[in-house]
Amino acid sequence: MLLQDKVAVITGASRGLGAAIARRFASEGAAVCIAARDQARLDEVAAGIEAQGGVALAKRCDVADARQVEAFAKTVLDRFGRVDVLVNNAGALAFGSFLEESDAQWQEMLDVNLNSSRLVTRAFLPCMLEAGSGKVVFLSSNAAKKGFPNDSGYSVAKAGLMALTRVLAVEYGTKGIDVFAVLPGLIDATDMGESVVEDHVKRFAGTRKAFYEWANPLSPKGHHPTVESIVDLVTFLATPAAQVLHGQCLTADYGMTPY
Repeated sequence: MLLQDKVAVITGASRGLGAAIARRFASEGAAVCIAARDQARLDEVAAGIEAQGGVALAKRCDVADARQVEAFAKTVLDRFGRVDVLVNNAGALAFGSFLEESDAQWQEMLDVNLNSSRLVTRAFLPCMLEAGSGKVVFLSSNAAKKGFPNDSGYSVAKAGLMALTRVLAVEYGTKGIDVFAVLPGLIDATDMGESVVEDHVKRFAGTRKAFYEWANPLSPKGHHPTVESIVDLVTFLATPAAQVLHGQCLTADYGMTPY
């Protein structure tokens, strides 16, 4: 097993990509500590993992709230004593043109997509430094590189994760900490991906068929990432074999954003 006896924290893990990462990590031997704002869904994910013989700790946490993050970290460390892998997956997407986006919406995008990762990483990085090893993975987006309409706050926040990845890589690389960012493209088998499709259908394409006729050729592969393909990548980054990629921001959209 790739992650045997590791302890992993995954945020935004009540559904979609985060839940899939948690399930994969558990199947690879890790004890998983999962956080999100929906306790009922977290419990379902944890129950499924435990039914397969895995170990899961589920705790409701708004990762944009410093006090809740501190409480979550205390719960994790009281039980396991360490964290080997941290996946900052929590995120949210709201639509609106630059002039339409309210101050409150802009701040929400920064809080959920950028500041939350700062808070969670700050909470768990000290125990990694004490151990002299650890993996930190940020889930950014190809929107951080490629301009898309109607999501300026989201794009700016995700670009911030790229900068944070590089800074932490430089600051802590010699202390045994590996830091990465993953920048997926459209993953339409998730709630967030589906919201992207719906927004584009509403604003531009008119129909789902028209949307995919426009979107699919944007990728040299002619299609977009699956949940499983991103989970494969994140799992690889959690292993020692990924050390050579330290500090990299890996665009994972089948070549749609080739720069």
